[in-house]
Amino acid sequence: MSDTTGVQVFAAMRTQLANNLKLLSTQEFVRRRKEDLIINEDTFKKLTPKAFQLITYHLFQTVDPEECRKRFIGCFPVLDRKQEGEFRQTTNKWLQEIAAKETSCHFPRVVPIYFQHFTPEVTVCHLYLDFSNYCLRKHIQR
Repeated sequence: MSDTTGVQVFAAMRTQLANNLKLLSTQEFVRRRKEDLIINEDTFKKLTPKAFQLITYHLFQTVDPEECRKRFIGCFPVLDRKQEGEFRQTTNKWLQEIAAKETSCHFPRVVPIYFQHFTPEVTVCHLYLDFSNYCLRKHIQR
């Protein structure tokens, strides 16, 4: 794949992800939490820890609000570095459980360090695009 094609694919993934997050009312969730963050195509170009945490929590909340509350108790909202690590571990573990249980999920393989540095950006974006597609299916099935 040429560099130009790779850039175009990454841009298309970010656009689709932004659309999915819009359909799942992610911006409204961010607004209710009184956070100063705009969710758009550029969010995953340079993902920040705060954006990662808010988007992740909201997506898991879409899948199962009660389970989300239980799993993230004590590490969301993130207030310190210890909670940040717990949040990343909880995220990675739950994503792996979903991928193992749901045959329709084809999440790319990631390691927890990706959630600390958000690199490689394409892999993290790919994961969240697949995860947001899964969340949309769950939301529609309700």
